[in-house]
Amino acid sequence: SGRLPLLKKALTRFDTTFPEDCPADLCAVVRVLPKVPLRLQFFEAEPEEGLPAEVKILFDRQALSFLDLESLVFCAERLVERLLEVLEEES
Repeated sequence: SGRLPLLKKALTRFDTTFPEDCPADLCAVVRVLPKVPLRLQFFEAEPEEGLPAEVKILFDRQALSFLDLESLVFCAERLVERLLEVLEEES
């Protein structure tokens, strides 16, 4: 929380676009494979509301046409691992 500019910069190391239609504080679409985009939505913490920071990872509706669920979960987990590595490098 409070590090959105750093997070956005880290995301640019991947095949990422930043859609304008974003219900969150930061949205990014990362193509982890050519036909498998993952949409990340980052919500900053709102302490006055009692809400912690939150991240959602959404899959394209066609994702299961290309990979099984276990493989999609692996893609999401690996993206998070790599993103954390990049953030650590840049800190």
